[in-house]
Amino acid sequence: MDHKTRYWLELSEDDLSVIDILFDKQKLVHAMFFCHLVTEKILKAYYTCLIETTPPKTHNLLNLASETGLVEKLTNEQNNLLAELMPFNVEARYPTYKRKLESELSIAKVKEYISKTRELHGWIKKLIK
Repeated sequence: MDHKTRYWLELSEDDLSVIDILFDKQKLVHAMFFCHLVTEKILKAYYTCLIETTPPKTHNLLNLASETGLVEKLTNEQNNLLAELMPFNVEARYPTYKRKLESELSIAKVKEYISKTRELHGWIKKLIK
């Protein structure tokens, strides 16, 4: 594994450990933001592994998956997860949007997203190795 791939993989794993801390503190929007970060970084690890160049400076999960051809390997549920995580990157940063996102989240829903994020992360990690 080259150093660029390892870099993104390690970042994704570090962020994965933060999700539980945020969830335990019931910082649900923040936990979802980190689900997005973890997914973005594991996709960038896959990108560098496959394409062997610096990934694009984007937060668009679907574009990252598409540029590597990974989107065609994903299940419908995994593709839906990418789409559902997208609003938590930008919109979670602004108070008005953050309140709207908070009102749509429940502990059970976030727990499910965290589980799906972990599963997707593990699946992509296996593709890298």
